[in-house]
Amino acid sequence: FADTKHGRYNPKMHPIVPVTSWRKGSQ
Repeated sequence: FADTKHGRYNPKMHPIVPVTSWRKGSQ
């Protein structure tokens, strides 16, 4: 869900989950 590379999840548009959450999932 946190595919910033694919342009799927944009924190600027609508942060669904906390930065720490999607950041942890990305790594």
